[in-house]
Amino acid sequence: MSTVPDALQRASLEAATTYYQKTVNVAETWLAGRGIPLDLAEEYRLGVVVVPCSGHESYVGRLSIPYLTRSGVSTIRFRALDDTTPKYLSLPRDTGRLYNTGAFFLRSPRIAITEGELDALTCHEYAGIPAIGIQGASAWRPVYRRCFAGYGEVLVVGDGDEAGRKFTDRIVSDLDNSRPVYLPDGADCNSLLVDDGPEGLIAALRL
Repeated sequence: MSTVPDALQRASLEAATTYYQKTVNVAETWLAGRGIPLDLAEEYRLGVVVVPCSGHESYVGRLSIPYLTRSGVSTIRFRALDDTTPKYLSLPRDTGRLYNTGAFFLRSPRIAITEGELDALTCHEYAGIPAIGIQGASAWRPVYRRCFAGYGEVLVVGDGDEAGRKFTDRIVSDLDNSRPVYLPDGADCNSLLVDDGPEGLIAALRL
């Protein structure tokens, strides 16, 4: 499991996040095509790596997605803005964390777990349900169960493919208060928002 960043690492992550935020407009069209206007991108402190910070040279041209916590930025993930593979890259030695942990501090009888950061953002902002993002089935840790123990219902939402179904099944098997949500083939939360609007997303989640 990833270690908790120390004060020096948090300062470095904060500096990189602030720096990349300044060029988020480079991805304005890409973000708009996914239902994420610049003001929302700025709220989540998304950015673009145009000129990289030291050690981030392999992330040039990617969207930066900071993991915001009450203690500061805990890590950054980087998403390709084109067909480059792999689609996502993580910082060295970062083996997975929970994204959008601010959702835990909202008063709600239920919460969603999505496969990925932008899907968590989408559910949180457009489906009216607090949402946590996880980087895939392999990033789930049994210790996370205690984070979701107090909810009446935990929706587990994987992408509409084989990996997404494995993601959903893996987490549902570990949470007694969970409900699996299997999306249509080829779909994810964000694509449902773009194609069918918030109403279509809400219908798919059976809220």
